[in-house]
Amino acid sequence: MLNRVGTFFINIIEETSYRDYALKVESMNLPKGWEEKELGDVCELVMGQSPPSNTYNEQKKGLPFFQGKAEFGEIYPSPIKWCSEPVKIAQPRDTLMSVRAPVGAVNLSNIECCIGRGLAAIRPGNKMDYKFLYYFLKKNEAYISSLGQGSTFTAIGKNILAKIRIDIPPLPAQRKIVAILEKAEAIKQKRQQIIEHSNKVAQSVFLEMFGDRGRNPNKWALKPIKDYVERTETRDPKLSPEKSFLYVDIASVDNKVKLIIEPKELLGIEAPSRARKVIREGDILVSTVRPNLNAVAIVPRELDNQICSTGFCVLRCKNSLERKYLFELTKSAYFVNHLVAKATGASYPAVSDSIIQNTPIPIPPIELQRKFAGLSEKIAHATLMQAQSEKFSEELFNSLMQKAFTGELIT
Repeated sequence: MLNRVGTFFINIIEETSYRDYALKVESMNLPKGWEEKELGDVCELVMGQSPPSNTYNEQKKGLPFFQGKAEFGEIYPSPIKWCSEPVKIAQPRDTLMSVRAPVGAVNLSNIECCIGRGLAAIRPGNKMDYKFLYYFLKKNEAYISSLGQGSTFTAIGKNILAKIRIDIPPLPAQRKIVAILEKAEAIKQKRQQIIEHSNKVAQSVFLEMFGDRGRNPNKWALKPIKDYVERTETRDPKLSPEKSFLYVDIASVDNKVKLIIEPKELLGIEAPSRARKVIREGDILVSTVRPNLNAVAIVPRELDNQICSTGFCVLRCKNSLERKYLFELTKSAYFVNHLVAKATGASYPAVSDSIIQNTPIPIPPIELQRKFAGLSEKIAHATLMQAQSEKFSEELFNSLMQKAFTGELIT
């Protein structure tokens, strides 16, 4: 079925350079029946507001509470906190947009929820399909991000959101566009599910070879991670203002598949203040912010000697510890629970590099670690093949998105 659907999509689009798609909403001759409107004229804009911190809880009292992009999933957000006294509320079918560091990322709300100041809820009027609005905003994430203001943390206000132009076809045309994009998105999600399954296979192999991480049934010596990793270096890209580099921030890591999906290409002059840590092939990146989300990944060859955010702890294994063994440990419930217990900050929980490096881990014989690494490499190869397939699915989806809002998709 997926192959037939994929062939259908390939036949209805031309070859497109996905990297070159417009970074702004361009003026065009609208198809018959389409209208150009400002977002504020056709949608209700609800800007989030943080409720008192003493109303946050993890016991599911009140409404699910979303604070920003960190809770976003592929389409819908996942709650990790609740609020007993919500101030600003989003409704099912609202598009949730991150309006503070980063700006522009979107998810769909599928529940009534409380939103903090890092989010806005965009609610379409009765002449707009809610998924048409969602896909429009998703397609224009890069443009909306460019509207963000602020030197340290970019943000976008209601007045700017309200002025964004949107070209709206009649409702029947909106629904045709949505139906096509939903099918393309389903293909993309299927690929991601296969990658997630590969990760579960690696976890099962690990469990069979080493037992539960938390219980350490083989009674191997417990040692802090810092004893088995090298010191890493920093570099300020701004010292080479015209030189480009690849930047890995928290948003670049897909915490479901544990891969670096979207590094950003920047000039040194564009480097954010947190772009400081040098990464090497094989390094393990562990996000220090919201450790419950477990955003971890291994640096691939193409990102060797590039830069990541100071929001990561960079673990570079010595020869006495296999990186694949350590990486699997960083994905474990034992490791995540340890960091969550050490995190500080109610609205933006985080841990320090030293907390991660001082985490005790069991140290099995190096021969056993290497055996696992060999098996893990085979699993990783299969995962990489699926990731490349997923990239094609992503490009296909982006191409359809590009055509959807010009009238080309349904002419």
